[in-house]
Amino acid sequence: MTRIESNFQQYELPGLALLADGSRRPQTFNEIWQQYSRLYVHYVRIFRDLEDSYDQMAHPQKRTEIRTMLEAIAGRILEIKDVLVRIDQQEYLNFDHILLEYKLTPDLISIPIPRYYIEERQVELQEREKLLVALISRTIKVPAEGEVAVVAPMTLEEAIKIIQMNERGRQGRQRHKEAKEIRRHEKEPVKKKTSKYNFDPAEAAVRIQKCFRGHLARKGTKEMRNEELIFVKMQAKEARKESSPMTKLQQTHALRKLIQSHNQQEYVEALVTIKQKLHEVEGPELRDKMQQEIRGWIVSHKELHGKFPQFPTEEEGGSLKIGDLLEQQKIEQGNKLLPPLKNARSLSSNTLGRATTAGSTNGRMTATNSRPATTATTSGSRPGTTKTSHSSYKRKGKKDNEESFPVLTPESNFLPIIQSSLEKFKGVWLNRDESGNFTQKYDPDLMKEGLRPEVEKEIRASVDVLLRQELENLRKTVEGKKKKKGKIAKKKRGRKKSGDLTADRSIESLHGELVIKEIIIKCPEVHLREFIGGERYHGNQAVVFNPNKPPNKAVRAIHGNENRDVPSLSEVRRAITEYCILPLGSEAIHRNAPFVKTILLYGHCGKSMITHAAVTETGSVLFDISPARFHKVIPSAEIRVTLHMVFKVAKTIAPSVLKRDRKILPGEPSQAAKNLYRKFLMQQLRSLRPTDRVVVIANTKYPQLGGKKLLSFAQKSIFLPLPDYASRILLWTQLIRSGGGKITPELDISTLSHISEGYTAAAIQTCVSETLMANRIQMIDKKPLTCTEFSNALSKLESQKCDDEVYQKFMNKVSIKPLIPENEGNPTRKEKGKGKEEKGKR
Repeated sequence: MTRIESNFQQYELPGLALLADGSRRPQTFNEIWQQYSRLYVHYVRIFRDLEDSYDQMAHPQKRTEIRTMLEAIAGRILEIKDVLVRIDQQEYLNFDHILLEYKLTPDLISIPIPRYYIEERQVELQEREKLLVALISRTIKVPAEGEVAVVAPMTLEEAIKIIQMNERGRQGRQRHKEAKEIRRHEKEPVKKKTSKYNFDPAEAAVRIQKCFRGHLARKGTKEMRNEELIFVKMQAKEARKESSPMTKLQQTHALRKLIQSHNQQEYVEALVTIKQKLHEVEGPELRDKMQQEIRGWIVSHKELHGKFPQFPTEEEGGSLKIGDLLEQQKIEQGNKLLPPLKNARSLSSNTLGRATTAGSTNGRMTATNSRPATTATTSGSRPGTTKTSHSSYKRKGKKDNEESFPVLTPESNFLPIIQSSLEKFKGVWLNRDESGNFTQKYDPDLMKEGLRPEVEKEIRASVDVLLRQELENLRKTVEGKKKKKGKIAKKKRGRKKSGDLTADRSIESLHGELVIKEIIIKCPEVHLREFIGGERYHGNQAVVFNPNKPPNKAVRAIHGNENRDVPSLSEVRRAITEYCILPLGSEAIHRNAPFVKTILLYGHCGKSMITHAAVTETGSVLFDISPARFHKVIPSAEIRVTLHMVFKVAKTIAPSVLKRDRKILPGEPSQAAKNLYRKFLMQQLRSLRPTDRVVVIANTKYPQLGGKKLLSFAQKSIFLPLPDYASRILLWTQLIRSGGGKITPELDISTLSHISEGYTAAAIQTCVSETLMANRIQMIDKKPLTCTEFSNALSKLESQKCDDEVYQKFMNKVSIKPLIPENEGNPTRKEKGKGKEEKGKR
């Protein structure tokens, strides 16, 4: 928490002060990029530490506070990434100079996926998996007992091929058996002849000692050689399983998880019991106090105005608003005895108080609510006006000889949460003595403090219902007037027809129908860490940056290359984590972070794997709305209703991932069916809101065929290139080790990485699996692996054609919303625009 506070004071507060101070001009692009890139690196490191703390901490109340801070930090990372992308105009950013400045390695700024996304939903995910398996099993027709399964008819040629295959297999097994018997009979006489030795015992002992000492010498030499290679860090140290620190770490982690679940269960049970005690002990006193206050307000209002007041509705806050109304009544009572001038002053103060009360309810930290509104004249603002929020790009009125600079950085939805969490940490946990709480159980005093507002709210709701009815009875008795129902009539008149096409059906029935139609499918379990890829090292630290451009853009301009950078596989992994996994896994992050509802994955390989990894890491439901599958199952007349069902179910059982593969298949539907599908799909996409944890991931290998429609469809486009040299080294190393092989000096991984250029990760995995068969793994100790074995298997596979120019053109066409309009920061364009305006006036 101290790191978060120092980071907030060093980087965030100066930025907020700059935005609040209108006398200073906004920073240049390079300064903003440098500031936000440092913020990004610091927040990612803090996020990694907080995620580890949340995973290992056992105290349930501390875990709640850390989770709030963790989600706020993750949302702030996404906001900063959005600003950097809009400045640099590309999705993949280079932080080499920041890493060099802080002496960090690239793996320290990789964003981990929070483990609680899955761990805290294990029971829910298991039940959902059982339901999906049960629904899928209903679609498979299993023949009953005594019923003969209907088999498709077989042609004569197919029957002959099956018989030939079985007969040839039988003959081959028979020949192998006979050859084995012949070899066994040939070896038996040789064993009998050589079984008798004519050595005396002394000579035999010498020979045995000679062989054994040679074996010991060779073994010792090999160990010395390995120790020397480990010492110079040319070989990895193999830890023993019995005393491996990783084994102990796993055992400790499992024990911590048991303690966590036990403490959390006790905490949940205590919430119910302590809440009931608060209702029983403090509830009656609170109820009497509220009733007395409300009845006093009713009597004073009747004396002042001669009639009973209207009780505030639930939307207006109920009896919570009565405190303000009582203050207003006191002011009105005092105004009757005051001169007109003082009366006007009190009225203006009352209006000001209501305005400040309304302004303080805004949940976002803006320049107007973080400090009082000023009327001082500053450069870029008119007298008597308040400053605009960070996200407003409208320019203020200025004099002719002044330049206009828009506010550059958007406002943050997460900074107020971070600041309030820091203050709560310093006020509650920083100096709290936990020495007596060794088992890290819950704190009942803190629970009471946290539950009192909730208990008060429930009691106030019941009191409001009671006194609202009591006030109505008083009005009927004293005034003899009935309650008017004009507002109800207005609501009926303003009601609109529901656009729900399946309002008469339950979510369970819709879910079952989508499973039967194979739109909801079972996702293979793939983790993002299995998407292996290396980092990209630019070496841009020595470049002198243009102060008006961000570093990456300046480097491209210096080298005369305006193309966007091709990402590494690790940057692809980071992009899918930021745009898809982090928002989908948390409702608080998705609601307040930059809203991304469509993602395009294009390139050579790994698109389906990335999609399945996003589903697995977030525990989402996978919907397959690919046109090829959709048109195969759904007729054209039912496209609209089916898409409506898909999005309705996806919003209800969120998080959900909608997969859309673009495959060129024979017998495609007509153009009219395609247009209908696109029209209703875009209509449903427009209905998505930040509260809906639904994302559509489109996969294609040929993005150039989509044209402008594909560019307008995707909010974020991620290019998946072929593995580079660094990624291929990691692929070969990890795949061989996971397949049961061993990396020895005889196996040159660098050579394998060179000859496998142009091959996909799937091709390399196929090559490894075909080489490392069960019988080959058994012989690894006697016969180490060599490059020749893998090259033979690799030669049978096809390499991918490098369409880098096609992908590069499409990547350059992808539009990214700039942080400010392009002509705002270009003085020459402003002068041209001014000249045109002057000519028009003349």
